Parts: sequence; structure tokens; C-alpha cells
Amino acid sequence: VGPDLTRVASKLNRDFAEPWIHHPKKFRPSTWMPHFFNQENNGPGSENTLDPDPVLRTETEAMAVAHYLFTLSTPYAPIPLPEGLTGDAGRGRKLFESVGCLACHANVHEHGREMIVTDLTEREQRTERVAEALFDEMGYVDRVYHLIENVPSDRDTIYSPETIEDRPVFTRVAPELSSVGSKLSRDWLFAWLKDPSAYDEHTHMPSLRLTDQEALDVTDYLLTLKDNTEFESGRFADDDAHLDMADDLVFLILTGQNSERRSRAIMGDEGGELTETLVNILRSSFGEDEVRALLDEQDIQSKKMLFLGNKMIAHYGCYACHTVAGFQTSPPPG
Repeated sequence: VGPDLTRVASKLNRDFAEPWIHHPKKFRPSTWMPHFFNQENNGPGSENTLDPDPVLRTETEAMAVAHYLFTLSTPYAPIPLPEGLTGDAGRGRKLFESVGCLACHANVHEHGREMIVTDLTEREQRTERVAEALFDEMGYVDRVYHLIENVPSDRDTIYSPETIEDRPVFTRVAPELSSVGSKLSRDWLFAWLKDPSAYDEHTHMPSLRLTDQEALDVTDYLLTLKDNTEFESGRFADDDAHLDMADDLVFLILTGQNSERRSRAIMGDEGGELTETLVNILRSSFGEDEVRALLDEQDIQSKKMLFLGNKMIAHYGCYACHTVAGFQTSPPPG
């Protein structure tokens, strides 16, 4: 359902990943990614005696998930960029419009004005001049939410075709791409366009059989799409407040099945117990020797964050949609 995350470090920048996990709809309002955090029960103003700083807690949880995914990310060697070729974003834009990308992907950057103005003039009976002005007042996030709330989706074309008539359709089969240039690297994106299944064998993205020049042109066009200037990329502070919160969360999880004294001992990896816990979690994904070699390179704080990240992925059910190391054989929630 969601992308394979076992090689995520080759695709995403860690600076992007933490705020994306914490608030995915702030980057892409139309994403299928669940919005667990910044809700009424864990955002600003929801503090209580059991959860005195929900924002710090949820930031720490997102940090732990990102740490787990990036530490355990396996290498991926993408198809190299072709030598002697230069991409042309203008040609890439024309290709994007003509080779079938719009069958699955919406592009509000290119088509948002037409779609929203059409919707406002037909559904709300606004004049075209007023509709244009209202569109210009919207930011990227407002435009996407307007389309989600007021314009039929591709599902409606199947299940409620009578509601469509001649209205614009906001396609949501695959991600909306108006800000994709802020998310992906050029190397990864070129290789993805050339052969999507080489990175994720279960992807629904088809191979469009693009030549190297065509793939490079589309890559350079997509990298110009950075409409969401409101999303702030950057890792959360690796400070004492977040580290203390991580310790508190690990301790809370451990004391669910252990005494306080033994929980402290596990957190300190006394007798290698925390290490053995992680080995047991990960050996089926990597093999015991590889896991031990990896853990030998981690300090105690990293091991605690790996433990916390594993528990948060299990708690929030990330593996129900994504392939995640350590969860390949786990039954999905529910």
C-alpha cells in the first residue's frame, strides 16, 4: 500500500523525514499517510499530568522512527545518471503531460488554477474574475484542501459517476507532485523513473520505458516543483530535552513488563540485554551476524532509539502499509 522503507536512506533526506513523519499533511495535504500527531489529543493545548509535553513527546517519537528506518536502511545503488546528457525541464514538462503521468498523479502546480477556477465558477456561481482572485489568495496547502473538499476524486468516477458531469477531477491514486522537488534527490528520481520496480518490487508505478534523455528531462522538471514553501524541512533538535524524553518513553515501555530496577539495567545494556533484545527483533530481517555487526557500531543512546523506534512503528502500525525491517512477518494491526 505504501512505499518500501527498507532502503529509505537512498530516497529521502533525514532532514525531510522527521518533520514528514511528524506532520505529513503539512507537506502534502492529499497524502494517504495517516496524521497521527498534532491532533487534539497530542498537540499544543492538550497537556495533562500523564502527558505534560505532548509536542516534545511526539517529536521524540518521530525522531525514533526516523532513527530506526535510517540506521537499518540497506544500500541501494541506483542506475547512474547518464554521462554527456543534460536534462531540460521544459521538455520534461511536455513529457509529463503526454506520457500518462496525469493518469495517476495530480499536479496542482500546473492545473490547480484551471481546476479551482472552474469549480468556483460552476459550483459556487462565482464570476471568473472573482474565482481567479480567490485562487491567487490561496497558498499551496489551501489549494489542495479546496480540491480535496470540493472537487470529485478518481474514486468518484468509478463509484459515483453521476456526480462528475463535466467537473474537474482531482486524481489521488498516486501522490500529488507540486512539491516533489523538495523531497527527492536527482539521482534517486532518475533511477526511479527509469525502473521503479528496481527500487520497490511491489510498487504500482509502471515503467514508462523512457529513454535516458526523456527520464532526465522529466527528472529535472519534477525537481522544479517546490510549491509548498510552508513546510519546514529539518531534523528536530538532538538536545537534552528530546533525549530525556526518549529515555522516559523507553523506561515507560520496559516497566510495563519489568521492575523499575531491571528496566534501568536493560536501558544501560547491562549484560548486553538491550543488545540481545534488538538482535531478536532484527535477526529475521538481516541475519544474526549482520545485526551484531551493526549493533557493535551503535552507542547506548542509538540502541535505545532503535528500541523506541521499533516500538513506535508497532504502536502506530506503520508496517501495515510499509515494508519495514523487523516487521516483514508481523501480522498487520486489526
